[in-house]
Amino acid sequence: RPALALAATAAMVLGNALGLWTVMQGAFLAAAVILAGRCTTLAKARQSIDWSMLIVIAAAIGIGNALDSSGVLAPIAHTAIEAAGDRPRLVVAAIFLVAALVTSLVSNAAAVALTMPLALAAGSGAGLSAHAVTITVIVGCSASFATPMAYQTNLMVMGPGGYTVCDFARFGLPLVLLFGVLAVALVPAIY
Repeated sequence: RPALALAATAAMVLGNALGLWTVMQGAFLAAAVILAGRCTTLAKARQSIDWSMLIVIAAAIGIGNALDSSGVLAPIAHTAIEAAGDRPRLVVAAIFLVAALVTSLVSNAAAVALTMPLALAAGSGAGLSAHAVTITVIVGCSASFATPMAYQTNLMVMGPGGYTVCDFARFGLPLVLLFGVLAVALVPAIY
């Protein structure tokens, strides 16, 4: 019955891509088809859940929400962006750095909500368009490769893949730096 399981998985992804259902709805639908089609048993499905990883994900989301709502990150972000002054490339670098650091600790949405107002103020002071600032924040908040808690998918692959926090830093930091270099080089030139 691997063909049924593969078809259910493909339908889950395709349905989400077409906007027919959310990821969660598609996952539940695919799981129901796989269980109803007897591709696996309920006991095996239950045993395959990595409960410790789910606890880590929930704790990371809780810590991120606490950091965001407590206001601990806002003064740090404000200081870093303000230090760039009115030099456009330096402001882009500071915005990217703050966004990438914040997204390593909280969710992408929280990172955008935290950095966008500060970034827009700093960008206008440096003569950057709102479009350039928005692109920089989006790229920075999407550079969530350096820590496992930066994105839920990172946490999901950590346990089954046997990865450590050091693995994410070792392979993720160069990617974040590459994104940063490209943002600093391209955003002021294009926008």
